Amino acid sequence: MIHFCKLAAITVSIVCLCGCDGPIKKDITILKPEIIEPIEIPVAGGRDENVDESAPKEIKSEDLTYFDSWFANNESQELEWGKYFLKAELGEDGKVTGSYYYMDKNGDFTPLEFLFETDASIMKEINEIVKESKIAAWNGYYGHTNGIPEDYGFAIDAKYASGERLYCSDNAANYYNEETMEALNALFYDRSGAKEYHNTNRLQNVYYSIYERDVYGFYAYIFEDPNGEVHYKVMENADGKGNWVPSKEGTVSPELLQKIQGIYEEQDFASIQTYPRREGDRHYSLYLMFGENCEYIYSDTAISDEQYAALEGIRELILGETDS
Repeated sequence: MIHFCKLAAITVSIVCLCGCDGPIKKDITILKPEIIEPIEIPVAGGRDENVDESAPKEIKSEDLTYFDSWFANNESQELEWGKYFLKAELGEDGKVTGSYYYMDKNGDFTPLEFLFETDASIMKEINEIVKESKIAAWNGYYGHTNGIPEDYGFAIDAKYASGERLYCSDNAANYYNEETMEALNALFYDRSGAKEYHNTNRLQNVYYSIYERDVYGFYAYIFEDPNGEVHYKVMENADGKGNWVPSKEGTVSPELLQKIQGIYEEQDFASIQTYPRREGDRHYSLYLMFGENCEYIYSDTAISDEQYAALEGIRELILGETDS
């Protein structure tokens, strides 16, 4: 199971079409998951609730044609804490297009959205999970609590060939049980190509930062997409007070990730202990994702002088590789 630990504020979608003929390489596109609330209620403060009394509490059809759902996990120990966005739609040609997107609750890594194409069998698998979840008992319900963090809740919008529809949502509570969340995630994680992408020990995602209050800020995001192309975004705050230099972003040679992994291994960063802490006004952080596993390196730990110099030098490495 995927172990995303951090994610960036930027969102990049990865097109990874997985069909009978294997993955098809596509261009990277900017896309955010679109979850449509079935009922819109004006925000007036407090708690809004609405129930469509005509919505059936039992779905008779077995032919699911559309599924769009998200949920926040704060319970399952099998899944990482965060929000999961899942979508699948059956086309007239009998093929299913869908997406899988995960947002870690407290992260800084760049999250990837996997767009995929697969056969119609996935709709039957989704339908079985939905039926077993008994979520239809909430059909037609809408609940919204204003002013709370976006760390909770769920939504589902499912449509059937019969014309039946199952929809409900709440931004403060998740009505899926643990088994439902785990089953849905496992299915989409596998069929979207995300599982194959993360099946490696190679470094795929990096977040690097430097921070000195009122003096300096530097942030870099580097990640490899499923097609093997490496992307970067670099931001620099020269005075530490919010006056940012225009950010740089684009593609870079995969050697940049390889060089950072080489530094990690040569300096034995994995062995750094938390105490005794190194004092200093400037703080360095390096987050590394190897497949499904994450590592964190901080300058305010028991880091040696040599390790500190190597961590500090990653800034120049990144700038040198990304300057065009």
